[in-house]
Amino acid sequence: MANKTILIIILALFTSPVVHPQKLVLSPEINYGTFNMNDLKVLLDSHVSSNGIDIRNISSFPPYWGYGLSFLCNLESGFGLGIISEFYSTGGRDYYEDYSGSYKYDLLVKCFNFGVKASYNILPLSSHAVILEVSQGLKLSSLYEHESLLVTPDSFDEHFNWQSSSYWLKPVIRYEYSFTKSISAGIYFGGEFNLPSYLHMKENKDIYLTDEKHHKISINWSGIRCGLNCSFRLATINHR
Repeated sequence: MANKTILIIILALFTSPVVHPQKLVLSPEINYGTFNMNDLKVLLDSHVSSNGIDIRNISSFPPYWGYGLSFLCNLESGFGLGIISEFYSTGGRDYYEDYSGSYKYDLLVKCFNFGVKASYNILPLSSHAVILEVSQGLKLSSLYEHESLLVTPDSFDEHFNWQSSSYWLKPVIRYEYSFTKSISAGIYFGGEFNLPSYLHMKENKDIYLTDEKHHKISINWSGIRCGLNCSFRLATINHR
């Protein structure tokens, strides 16, 4: 039902004679984000404390770069509506090594965001623009879990794939400068709010990732978002 509503709104923007002219804009961007990941950080810490050796936490889901692409229909009134997709990744690692062998526990997480973006230009000057934006939609997350112990005779190597889906919301403020009528570049700052979702095994949705106390582990991508974009005006549609 939600997908049908989004499609109707986008089609209405392209066909309504009231909201003309319309500028079709394609915007690739490079993003940078911080990530909550509380449950997964606790899971990493539990491996450090539950073993009898001096395991070190090397990395715990640090801020990292991501990528995005949006396609918007911008109206002369300053409003815009379109579609957006994004990709982020980060991870964590516990590690120990000495003369007798090594231990490694890796958690690599990735996500794809798909949704709609609404915008409003509050400073519609010829070369400058300050734009308020809200994006929302479906988030698909995956987790690759890998644990290995290399020491004779107790060596083992295990890996599992987990996944989840949830809702995301991303409000930002963006500044753009137009170099020509067709090309502009910008910078934005804001945040993403993500409903935490439990991770289940890719091959079996009834099996969930749990901690030592058998509590389900959730993934949460909420955090600060900022980035750079370059926008290309593909066409201007004038209705008569």
